[in-house]
Amino acid sequence: MSFGRGYSLSGKANSDEYTEYDWFGSDYGILNLKFRKDDGTFDYALIEDINAKSDNGSEMIMSKVVGSQDWYGLMSTYSNRSWNCIDWYVGMDFRYYKSLHKNTISDLFGGEYYIDPARNGVDIQNNPQATDAWKQQHLKVGDAVYRDYDSHIMQEGIFGQAEYSRGKINAFISGSLNYSNYWRYDRLYNTGTNAQSKKIGFWGGHFKTGINYTINPTHNIYLNLGFNSKIPQFKSGAFMSVNTSNVINKKAKNEKSATIEGGYSYNNNYYSFNVNAYYTRWIDKSMTKKGNIKDQYYINMTGVNSRHLGIELEFIATLVASSPSSKCPPIPIHLSLFTSFFLEMRCIIRYASSFST
Repeated sequence: MSFGRGYSLSGKANSDEYTEYDWFGSDYGILNLKFRKDDGTFDYALIEDINAKSDNGSEMIMSKVVGSQDWYGLMSTYSNRSWNCIDWYVGMDFRYYKSLHKNTISDLFGGEYYIDPARNGVDIQNNPQATDAWKQQHLKVGDAVYRDYDSHIMQEGIFGQAEYSRGKINAFISGSLNYSNYWRYDRLYNTGTNAQSKKIGFWGGHFKTGINYTINPTHNIYLNLGFNSKIPQFKSGAFMSVNTSNVINKKAKNEKSATIEGGYSYNNNYYSFNVNAYYTRWIDKSMTKKGNIKDQYYINMTGVNSRHLGIELEFIATLVASSPSSKCPPIPIHLSLFTSFFLEMRCIIRYASSFST
């Protein structure tokens, strides 16, 4: 079990002239000087003056971002050794996660009340309280604004691994399979029978295997294969507008990757040489975009694939040897050369020395 409690602060605004981004030090890489004094500090007095002159309550306020996380889990494993050369284990785990996400007014900055513009986006069919009077309600310190919901994640999975070691051969195989269920429970945009969203579930898992063959004390070769299926995240995955909507993202897909890697190494008392070749294919990479055109928008991009392949070369040699009577140890010079199929090349020479008296 694990429990966490905490909060941070987030500025809000409710007028066309001022937005929550005016609280930021920068917005999309552009320095924000709207409420900065000449000495660079934030001008809170100017905000209090704006709110005092307003006929519609506070135009800018500070909210407390309340967060709490509760984790409950159970894991069981069994391990054994077979035929005196295979070590293996299997297991299962169950996890349940609940987190509170809520903003409450912490400071009205000189105003008497605050009207939350987020309530204008509440549909009365989802929340029967969402009348015109409710949307224009005069909120005080401690009242919820912008969001008030719980996220729920239920996970179950099985996993296992086996390692073989005999003579010149070392090999392994591992895998896992898991299922995750997501849903959210709202108290602002959806209430009553609409408070809980539909549940959306995803299967995920991974598979890896590899073998290493020691030809002799100086020569070694290896090969690894792997496949991974990563489920979408709760935020910007299963729910694109996670703070304000129970609508699930039916087009969310697992991010998948397949990798093959092989290599050779040579080692002796004077130098070592390693070569490694790899190929990785990514399918349906998780790509989401957030922006702001009057209101925030979220985009879920599917079908984004990529390929990574290359060759890595490394050579390490001790070019200076010390005699038995010398007080100075050898001075190693490490030469590492990396290249890829994209014709990118980096040559790094590392020089290190140490002396003793």
